[in-house]
Amino acid sequence: MLEARESAARSRAEQLREQVTALSEALAGVESELSRLQITRETISEVLAAPVGSLPSGVEPVPVVGLAQAAALLVRAHIQLQAPIVLIWDNLNTHRASGMRDYAAAHDWLTIIQLPSFAPDLNPVEGVWSLLRRGPLANTAFTDDEHLERTLRRGLRHIQLSPDLIDGCLAGTGLTLTHQPTTIRRAQ
Repeated sequence: MLEARESAARSRAEQLREQVTALSEALAGVESELSRLQITRETISEVLAAPVGSLPSGVEPVPVVGLAQAAALLVRAHIQLQAPIVLIWDNLNTHRASGMRDYAAAHDWLTIIQLPSFAPDLNPVEGVWSLLRRGPLANTAFTDDEHLERTLRRGLRHIQLSPDLIDGCLAGTGLTLTHQPTTIRRAQ
């Protein structure tokens, strides 16, 4: 009787190990996909706001994380511009957070316009994503996350340095740049 219970326990332990292995592999795949999606959304959203060329000495880009940093950035921009601020946002989780809506409601100089879930005709980021899908991401089997990130960054850099491509993404939305960005010329 003891041997039968031991055998059953060993069998159950082996089944659980197999389930843990299968779940670990599934989790790794989902986490990898999530990582790629987060990198994609963050990188694509930043391409239109990233500076073209080098930053002035002493200026370091700092990612805005959380309501407190976003609020501080908006206040500084409002003070510097001495004008109301209108934000046009997609449906990124942080853009839809109740804290951000409450903050905007409490400040009459801040207006937030929320884009629909999928609005390629209103959101130039959708045009950028389309360029990437049809360009460097097309027919590519990525070997790992780093390969995907390198390819995305290279594609985004190409778009960033091509004012005609950015104008094309903006044209479909009816938006225009109020000033033309300076073109960076590489030393020959």
